[in-house]
Amino acid sequence: MAKTNIKNKIKEYTNAILRNAFDFLKTSAEQFEQMPKYSIINFSSAIELFLKARLLKEHWSLIVQGEPNIQNFQQGSFSSIAFKDLIPKINNILGNEINKDTEKYFKELAEDRNYAIHFYHKQIGSGEQQELIELAAKQLKAWEYLKNLLQKWEPLFKENFDSFNNEIIECDELIKKHSKYLAIKYESVKDDIATKISKGARYCKCDRCNFEAVNLNNKISQNVYSGICEVCNYDQTHGLILECPECNENKNIIISEYDIQHPHIITCDKCKMDLQPEYILETFLNSSEKQDINCNNCDTENCVVVQQCASPNEENSMYICTKCLNISYDLNHCSYCSQSQIGDTDLFYSYFWGCNWCEGAIQRDLMTGELGLM
Repeated sequence: MAKTNIKNKIKEYTNAILRNAFDFLKTSAEQFEQMPKYSIINFSSAIELFLKARLLKEHWSLIVQGEPNIQNFQQGSFSSIAFKDLIPKINNILGNEINKDTEKYFKELAEDRNYAIHFYHKQIGSGEQQELIELAAKQLKAWEYLKNLLQKWEPLFKENFDSFNNEIIECDELIKKHSKYLAIKYESVKDDIATKISKGARYCKCDRCNFEAVNLNNKISQNVYSGICEVCNYDQTHGLILECPECNENKNIIISEYDIQHPHIITCDKCKMDLQPEYILETFLNSSEKQDINCNNCDTENCVVVQQCASPNEENSMYICTKCLNISYDLNHCSYCSQSQIGDTDLFYSYFWGCNWCEGAIQRDLMTGELGLM
């Protein structure tokens, strides 16, 4: 009987949390233009609730702050864990369910919410259009990551929420209306961008807003450049600039991290020659130090090269995947198999759970029993 009661209580709480989360999300979209401060608060609150619902689906004790007490949980007299602890706990329990890019955007929105509630948000208040443009870019990107998670979790939640998928579709339609602000800004700067390109400037797509508005004028290493998006002011997009082997036009091939997520043919914009992705690897091999380093972002072996940073203010070396253009200043190692790698996978518990290239101690013990862990 007790097990039935706790199961019903978990279902009741999960239903309520999901309804509340979708309500916050839709309210955020509706408040975006007239009350952007409250849009920030409600969007971040929705993310927090979805993450708590995912943990609650796994076990009731995971959302309780401090020592879990089943009676307090059933009565609703408990404190739930803080936002900062949600993603680490989800990844520790479920095995890197949420990648670093998603975590980064969720944290940005949580920080914005804290400023808005506890102090003031320096970018929201004057009512200028540029504020809405920057906020639109941030929320659209965060929604892209959140929607991917919700679609993946839909089979888990369908018993709790019959219209779960319909709610996602409704939120998608509301939030995508933000795109008009980015289009307005791009229209206002595209002629200026074209003029700069005609004078030799090199642009690539922005990782946040997807407009080709990032001026790659900051040299990071021998082949890698970065810049600030002239639409949404995002400053973390990288571009790889190479020389075309056919027309020998110096540094004419521009490849952004966004463009190369999936292997495809790259075309020189001068001579229109089609280049295979292997050319990127070959170019790096000729100009950089290659080591036995894998990329767990795209699950590719021996694909990472090392280049010296151009700026003395940066780290000495940067690591670049020649397949997905994942760029890192940190080199990580699996504690179980010692494989060197870069990417999003957290290797803190890799001795027990392994990495993308090994099974880890627990799996090995399950198969052989030789370590005596299980």
